[in-house]
Amino acid sequence: MKPTASLLAAALVLALAACNNQDPANDTTGLSVDSTATAQGPDHAGRDADAGDAAGLAEGDRTALRSVAELDRHIAAAAETALGKNVSGDVRALAEALRDTHSRNLAATRNLLDSGVTGSYAATAGDTAAVTGSSDPQAPRGDAAGALAPRTERTEADEEIDLPLTAESRALRERYTAARTRVSALDGDAFTSAWLTAMVEDHEAALAELDDTLIPAAADEDVARHLQQTRTAIAEHLDTARALQTAR
Repeated sequence: MKPTASLLAAALVLALAACNNQDPANDTTGLSVDSTATAQGPDHAGRDADAGDAAGLAEGDRTALRSVAELDRHIAAAAETALGKNVSGDVRALAEALRDTHSRNLAATRNLLDSGVTGSYAATAGDTAAVTGSSDPQAPRGDAAGALAPRTERTEADEEIDLPLTAESRALRERYTAARTRVSALDGDAFTSAWLTAMVEDHEAALAELDDTLIPAAADEDVARHLQQTRTAIAEHLDTARALQTAR
């Protein structure tokens, strides 16, 4: 009787495997979370599966993201300066909005650069346990821009290690720092007026660069979407800054 029972059990296992169309060579149930998440990600259009990291973001896209990251850092820092000067009313509300929006955008920009993930998979990569390091459904998830949600706070020294500055991005950072230093030397109404003027000029320049260069040249879909969303936020902030400038 026992041999017969064993044969029936083996037949049942084979039948279930056939119904589920499970080829043992394709069965990922025994794989670790990391390898399963990687194997199940959809292929990216035009990407050679054997190319590895070399098939990540194009250098033009990385340059665009670095440019946006420096702008985000600059605007968020300028907003902090304004708040430190105790600006009030609608100007304070703008400074708070700039700080919050550009801090979030900087995290999204930096994580797009960090992740090296391209194509539609990047929009959901933040939801996988392999990325979040947890099977908890409340773990950090991808943001609206398709970038991976930030998991820890980073210092400027951390940024230097993770995203080494190119000559171009270093020049941008130095220019932005010098501009903030000039404005921060002022106080009272003189500071508020100069700060609003700087915000208008910075946002106008950013819109021109996004419209004329960065967005048209974007090759990756996630980068293009992130740049477009960045543009939307900058345009809204520019309208507010112009209105406040005119009202003074």
